[in-house]
Amino acid sequence: MAGDFTAVKAELLRGVLNTHPNTSSLLADAMVRQLQALQPEAIPFMERSGQFTTIAGRAAYDAGTSGFPKSLLRFDRLYYDLGSTPLYIDVVDIEEVRLYQEQPSLVYPRRACWQGRQLQLGPAPAGAYPVKWDAVLDSTKDARTGRPITASSTVQSNPWFVEGAVAFKHLAWADYFATSPDQRPDLAEAHRGLAAGQLDRLRKAQAKQKQMNATPRAPNAFDMHVRRINERLQTYFPGARG
Repeated sequence: MAGDFTAVKAELLRGVLNTHPNTSSLLADAMVRQLQALQPEAIPFMERSGQFTTIAGRAAYDAGTSGFPKSLLRFDRLYYDLGSTPLYIDVVDIEEVRLYQEQPSLVYPRRACWQGRQLQLGPAPAGAYPVKWDAVLDSTKDARTGRPITASSTVQSNPWFVEGAVAFKHLAWADYFATSPDQRPDLAEAHRGLAAGQLDRLRKAQAKQKQMNATPRAPNAFDMHVRRINERLQTYFPGARG
């Protein structure tokens, strides 16, 4: 399955035999509805990692910052890679960050919050420090620009158009055959069944991947250090935890 909105819509059109003048726009509407509905299913496949670099004296960072995710749903963790160990940035409320921002710039500031579509560090960093991130992208937005995917989109895309391609296509067809003037309840039900099978396969694949993090083994000093860190980590907003 091709990876942008126009190409996916073209594939869907080829699967509709009795097309009419509004078929293309109706399929586009169905695609957008299903992107919204599939957001929870897409989350495990939208996980990405990267890094941006701080600027001396600057406390706020957003999608305009080089290396910052354009279509961010949420950060799961932020940290400085010091080589021997990660130095995690803790999430706190905006009041605490604002207090820190009144202080002089600091090497490796350790407090952050999400406010006004910006990541606010407190205090401002004293220099250029690479901040590494693990994040979840928003499957309803274009990964390259962060713009919402709408029925008039063209080349907008994100990893879910590839990762969840088969399930997404069947659900868009099911939506179309259930709601359009070309209603076919039998085809709508058939596509819903095929989509359910694909979603179940994706869930099982994701569950097997997560088992890698649950393999029993004897703990060591490094494990205990990581566990203490993880116990104090909090989810970075925006977005609800999946």
